[in-house]
Amino acid sequence: ARNKVVNGYEFVTYSVNRHFQLFYSEKNHKTYPMHYHNAKEITMPMTRPYGCTGERISCTADAEEILFIGSGILHCVGPLKGQEAVPFTLLADTDWLHQFQAFQLLLEKTASIFVVRSWMEHYADIRQCLLSIYQLYDSDDVYKDIQIASEFLKLITLI
Repeated sequence: ARNKVVNGYEFVTYSVNRHFQLFYSEKNHKTYPMHYHNAKEITMPMTRPYGCTGERISCTADAEEILFIGSGILHCVGPLKGQEAVPFTLLADTDWLHQFQAFQLLLEKTASIFVVRSWMEHYADIRQCLLSIYQLYDSDDVYKDIQIASEFLKLITLI
């Protein structure tokens, strides 16, 4: 799916009854200019660092670290200057989580830009949740949407 950007707002297009959109690029030289969207953005660069600049923060996720960008946050992302990256980027619609009382608190805690570093508590489990989502995304499994949602709930809880 191609998302449309109007005045810096990216309209994320999800497939019917899906709350996730996954992008993978074997070679990505592109820097995405300042934009924001209603989706939570979770990027894991696989081979080289990937950068993010927001209104008040600039950070870099090294290979296999996990970059989180909260929904509604103005940001610019891309590989470091002169490099190419191999990132997996998951855009997640979190509106459906508001039905869970405790998730409002968790969503507020992830409403910023931050990196989950490989030395941090729960990194291995968070990484495994993302890898499971990546594997399930294009599978033919009839239950994949439920499994992806389950992995995402686990991931956001670990954060």
